[in-house]
Formats: sequence, C-alpha cells, structure tokens
Amino acid sequence: MWEIISSFEARAAAGHDSRVSWDGGQARWVALEGRAALLHRAVLANSLALVHLASADDVGHLDALTRAEGAADIARIQERVLAPIDDPERSLTVRLIESLGRLAWGRRARTGTSVISGRPELEQTCAEAALRLLLVGKRAAEPRPVHAAADLDALIDGKDLAAWRALAAAAVAAPWTGQAERHLALISSGGRVGETAGLQAFVEMVQRVTREDERRAVAHQIRSSVESTGLSQREFAALIGTSPSRLSTYLTGAVAPSATMALRIARVARWVVATAVAGVDGAGGPAPRRRHPSDHDLGPGPRTRRRHARKRPGRA
Repeated sequence: MWEIISSFEARAAAGHDSRVSWDGGQARWVALEGRAALLHRAVLANSLALVHLASADDVGHLDALTRAEGAADIARIQERVLAPIDDPERSLTVRLIESLGRLAWGRRARTGTSVISGRPELEQTCAEAALRLLLVGKRAAEPRPVHAAADLDALIDGKDLAAWRALAAAAVAAPWTGQAERHLALISSGGRVGETAGLQAFVEMVQRVTREDERRAVAHQIRSSVESTGLSQREFAALIGTSPSRLSTYLTGAVAPSATMALRIARVARWVVATAVAGVDGAGGPAPRRRHPSDHDLGPGPRTRRRHARKRPGRA
C-alpha cells in the first residue's frame, strides 16, 4: 500500500487539483490506527490517481486493492475518503466513475486505445469498481422516471450522482422486472456505445450478485435445518436419500438444491425435531408427537424414528 501512496505523491505536482485534494483528504485518516489508516490513504491516493492520471499502474493498484479487500469494501472506502473533499455536486466521485467507465468500456465504445487495452482482467476490475461505487453512498429518494431515450440521455449527461445511484438501487431492488433491460434498449437505440456497454455490464452484475445472495440464503437455511436436528451430515443425508458429499455442497452453497430437495430437507428436519420433542415431555413421560400438516408422507417407520430421535439438552 505504501507503493500506491508513493507512486501517486511522486506524480502529483504541487498546486495541482490532485495534490490539493490529497493534502486535504489524507489528514483525515492519519488518526486511524495501523493498517486501517494505511488502507484509507492508499484508496484515496489510488482514486485521485485514477481521476487525474489513470496509468496502467494505477489500474494495477486498484486490482491489487480489490483482490485483497473485495470490490464492495473498496467501493465503500472510496465513498468514505472522497465524500469529505468533494463538492456538493459530488463531481470528483462522478469523475472517478467516468474514468473507470472509460477504462472498462472505452475500447468497445471506439474511443481510442486504452492504457489497459488487451488486459480484459483489468477492464473487468474497472467495470466492477464503477458499478460498485454506484451502489454505495447517498442517493435520491426516488429514481427519475425514464420513458424515452431522451430521458435517459438527460440523466446520464446531467452527472447527478444521487440520481444515478437511485436508478442503480432500483435495479438492484428488482433485478428481474425487466426495467433495466428496457433502459438498455432505450440507450442502445441512441447509439451511445460506451454507455450501452456499461449498462449491460451493470444489469449482468446485479443479476449475478442477486443469484449469489439467493444461493447463500438457501445454504444458510439448509445449514440451520440440519443443525436443528442434532444429526451428523452423514445421518441427515441418509434420511433425505442423498450422499454426504452432495449434502455438503448444499451446505456450502456450491450447489443449489432443486425445489423438491429443498422442500424435502425442510420437512425431514421438522420431522426429526418433532420426533425428538415427542420422545420426552416435561414430566418425564412420552409426549404426543406434534406433526406438521405436510409431514404425513414423510419419515421412516416407527423403529427408525426412535433410532434417529434426539433428546433435548438437559432432559433425562
């Protein structure tokens, strides 16, 4: 990270806008301790370099930061370090997003040779950085209505960061409604190749991230179901008719189970827990088993149920 800071300081001339922003911004993060202070200063230096200098080395530094911290966390830090030194219109942050967009999509927009031409992995880094920065920070309460290509052109050319972010947030909130695709059709009809590439990448990223979030949520639900039974993964896998290795892929989120399997996992987990509860009541005798209405067709025979039942902790 010191390399990022020293590289920027060596190129930022005294009195230049980039140096003024640097001098005013880095002092805010010296008070942080250790690595946190260094990380914030490095992200600030890299952000200003990408706005004012934008060399291949600067993109490489962004790539290194992203790999170390994650694109979402770097975007949050970019917003944190730029907001205090930006003007009310957030023109510095807008310029960073535009710079990242040119680096990511300039070649496809036929705007000339980029400093990272032929480096698709760095173009992808810039694309995700631009899109992630749109998803953090203050946004307008409601996205502007877009009914025609002229509305979208005005929104883009207005450089209103809060409006951009409101539109991005609306796409994230409902990624499957087709609204973003309608915007994409509008903007592509106007011949704005770079903006079309950027919006297409944004739509793809939002849908990818949504799928990943959904997969993680399913995996969390499955882990909770299995853990609630007190059974080992091998025992639970046997009850749902799959292998322990296959169940493991569901638990980690590596594979999303089918709707049928997800329903089976939930039902079997309820059945095992209900069996364990029914085995011992508060008076030490057998308690009636409370069955879920959807459990009528589930579960092995009575003897197997008793073998897999688990008593609640603390009960004799």
